[in-house]
Amino acid sequence: GEPALRCPAGGVGADRHVLCALCADGHTASEAGQPLAVRRMRGCAVGCPAVGCGARPWTLKELALVVSEASLDLHVAAKAELREADLVKEVEQRLKANACVGVAGVASGLGFEDTARALYVKIADEVLTLRCSRCTAAFADFDGCAALWCSRCNAALCAYCQHDCGEDAHTHVATCEFGYGTWCSQQQFRKANRLRMRPRIIEMLEKSTLHNEKLIRRVLEMCEMAEEEVNDVPGGGEGVPDDDEDDEDDEDE
Repeated sequence: GEPALRCPAGGVGADRHVLCALCADGHTASEAGQPLAVRRMRGCAVGCPAVGCGARPWTLKELALVVSEASLDLHVAAKAELREADLVKEVEQRLKANACVGVAGVASGLGFEDTARALYVKIADEVLTLRCSRCTAAFADFDGCAALWCSRCNAALCAYCQHDCGEDAHTHVATCEFGYGTWCSQQQFRKANRLRMRPRIIEMLEKSTLHNEKLIRRVLEMCEMAEEEVNDVPGGGEGVPDDDEDDEDDEDE
């Protein structure tokens, strides 16, 4: 009959635990949305929701036979996010202990690329991800007006520097040192934030890598590649044209 997830053998009353395709889909998506701490405790696995059931979690292959592609993608992404978070945590612990070895200066026990990737993920979360300066909610949407409002706490924010302007950001954005006025294109918005973020990124890298130039360059390359992927999105450069196209000269100053 209809596709269903049957509780794997080994659970208490396992033959009674069956999830229909709709319930299995919702359960898989729900587990993927759990906080990192919960996912870590459960091994980021999707198990039988029946209370007291001791059966093993379902395998990826078993899930793929029943749940939707969208929910399966959420599950895979959740596992990847947990792996990255754990890697970042490990690198931070090792770097804090100054456990750096060799001319590459990478954290002891980790390869060069793994260390660079972990540092990039940390920077992406703490620096590259734009957040409300009042409640730290992440945001990405942008409609051309640089005076933003946080959908969570209603703070008035500057799109260029994320300054908390109280109840109205229009006066601030018109004269923000990083900005282009009240209205700007996606290109100008990204350029303003890139120029503002770069000194903080370099300072963070120098501290985390004990001034290892090779590792710093590699992480900066990862940041630039991520930015290029964003810029390749259709419509990413629509709006007011960027009146200063020479980004490299500005970054060098």
